[in-house]
Amino acid sequence: MKMKKLLMLFFCGSILFSSKSYGQDTIIKTIIIDTIILDNGLKEDDLQLFGFIGRPVDGYVSFENDFWNINYFPSLNSKVKFVSGGDMTISFLIDNAGDEIELHHLERIKDTLHITSYKIYKDCLFDSVTEFIEYYHHINDSVVAVPYKRKYWKSLPDNDCKDTLKTLTLNINGLNYVIPIKHSMKEHIQNYDGLPKKRDRKRKEAYSSSIGSKKKIRFNTFYGGYHTYQYSYSGRLDLR
Repeated sequence: MKMKKLLMLFFCGSILFSSKSYGQDTIIKTIIIDTIILDNGLKEDDLQLFGFIGRPVDGYVSFENDFWNINYFPSLNSKVKFVSGGDMTISFLIDNAGDEIELHHLERIKDTLHITSYKIYKDCLFDSVTEFIEYYHHINDSVVAVPYKRKYWKSLPDNDCKDTLKTLTLNINGLNYVIPIKHSMKEHIQNYDGLPKKRDRKRKEAYSSSIGSKKKIRFNTFYGGYHTYQYSYSGRLDLR
């Protein structure tokens, strides 16, 4: 299953903070998309966990309405309020996994950012998970270096979706922009160990209580881990 971070829903009718609250001027940009297209097999319900317009890393942005309001879909007409100064940035949803493209330098355009059509894709990046367990023999405080048994699992894709998302082409304010789409991967490792059977726990406890004696006590342990590889799309557009 796709492991992705969950972005909070944006409220329809967000409160617009005044410039007095920040001691800075604010600038309002209108975001218009004539038609939003959902990829084959996608429904609005698949996207409810994500906001269409994302907040920038720096600075505060508020919205006049939310994309998922049924009165607007499949078009978008939203007013976005920025704190003035620096790079005015927003992000748009790419797919049903919450991946995004970033649009930078909205301060370079006039009051309106007008996109003729925008497509939200079905996520085709497969997050893989591998798990391994190795079992070892112990004699007192010595361990046999080579495991006596190994187990290994790897998750497999559950659909025939093929990754074809390499670029996005958007017509913004009459200009065509081609946005390269990058693929990135994050690896997460979680390890664990233990005693495979109840009798091994008792034998290890017996060894611990008889340290220093010449009696040989045999017990087994196991060592394992999960390796998760999470893949995501991203893109960046610098407006001109």
